[in-house]
Amino acid sequence: MKTSLLITAVIGAITGYIISPLLKNNEVIAAGKEPEKEQIQLSEEEKIIYSIPENIAGYYLIGRHAQSNHDWKTAEEYISKILDKDKNNPALMKRAMMMAMGSGNYDKAIMLAEKIKKSGQSDDLASIFLTLKYIKSLEYGKALKNIKDSDNEGISILVSPVIESWAKAGKGQFDIDNLINTSGNLYHSVLIAAYLKKIDEWNKKFKKKQKNSISSYDLERIAD
Repeated sequence: MKTSLLITAVIGAITGYIISPLLKNNEVIAAGKEPEKEQIQLSEEEKIIYSIPENIAGYYLIGRHAQSNHDWKTAEEYISKILDKDKNNPALMKRAMMMAMGSGNYDKAIMLAEKIKKSGQSDDLASIFLTLKYIKSLEYGKALKNIKDSDNEGISILVSPVIESWAKAGKGQFDIDNLINTSGNLYHSVLIAAYLKKIDEWNKKFKKKQKNSISSYDLERIAD
């Protein structure tokens, strides 16, 4: 039960901090939400898309249409079809990795992250997913080493402190100093304290470091 909470929290952090914002920029909403059928009204032009031949151009059009209608699973299916025909395309691998994570296919996202790493590419997102792999297999030491060895630049700056604190929590270590300094990560610091039964210690840290700099709005949001 505790392990499930830890893994869920890490996946939630990755999805919330990285995947959803990245894909929202491309007209994709949060993971797990699929459009209601009555909301999808296909034009005659869009209907043609679904009758086009099975080729890369067709897969791309169908995938983009699915994505614009917030259908992550279909979008992932068709980006994967394109990747099957161009297996070593770095941009396609990264896109497929993001779509897999967004649709909840975590194992596939991790598999693609491993492939990206083996290809010699440096990619923050792939590194984050590999850290998730170690956490899912309860290899917290490897997870922490992977975080340490990563560049921790770009998008990884947002989520690495959260994942690192959760990985340490998996080893029984209560280290939230990098979380309690920012209101955005404060919620995870509370979850970790509850996970480790360290609420009293969290209160002491909070009163010492951030009590006067956290807004009443943030406190109310955390309490909810």
